Amino acid sequence: MIDGLEACLPLLEREGITLLVEPLNTIVDHQGYFLSSSKEAFDIVKQVGSQHVKVLFDIYHQQIMSICPSKG
Repeated sequence: MIDGLEACLPLLEREGITLLVEPLNTIVDHQGYFLSSSKEAFDIVKQVGSQHVKVLFDIYHQQIMSICPSKG
C-alpha cells in the first residue's frame, strides 16, 4: 500500500489533492476489509510522509473495533 500511495504523490502534489486513508470496522460493516486498525493507518501515513496523505479517523468504526466481546 505504501508503494501505491507514494506513486500517487506527484499527482496529489501537482493537483493539490489530499488522499485519505480510512480504517474501517471489520466486525459489523466491512468484513474482509484490509485496514481496520487506526494505529496501522497512522503508521502508513507516517511512512508515506506527505501532507497530501492523511488519516480519516471515523470514531464510529474505531469504537466498534475497540469493543471487547468478553465484556458483553
